[in-house]
Amino acid sequence: MLRADQQGRAWNVEFDGEIVIVGSCDPEFDFARILVARGLTGSVKILEGKTGKLRSTITDIVKAADLCTEEGPHGPRFVKRRQRRVDRAQAAETALADAGGRGRDANAP
Repeated sequence: MLRADQQGRAWNVEFDGEIVIVGSCDPEFDFARILVARGLTGSVKILEGKTGKLRSTITDIVKAADLCTEEGPHGPRFVKRRQRRVDRAQAAETALADAGGRGRDANAP
């Protein structure tokens, strides 16, 4: 379910009773990335939080995870997602954690 913030510009996403995204300006595609990270594929219907009405349907979660919305010359458009600096930092942190917290020189005296 999507719920708008008080200004109506950013969205929170609730999934299976858990708030998984807070303050997103691109909630459908951000949600797709969360689902892929949890190993889910297929399609998902997105409901408006206040009314419960269908807002949108993601027909292919994996493909949607690679997209984002960007402002184009004639309005919003869907484009291939570029990895942001924050994403790269999180990926490096995850890789370090997966390596047991050891850096490159973990065996150094």
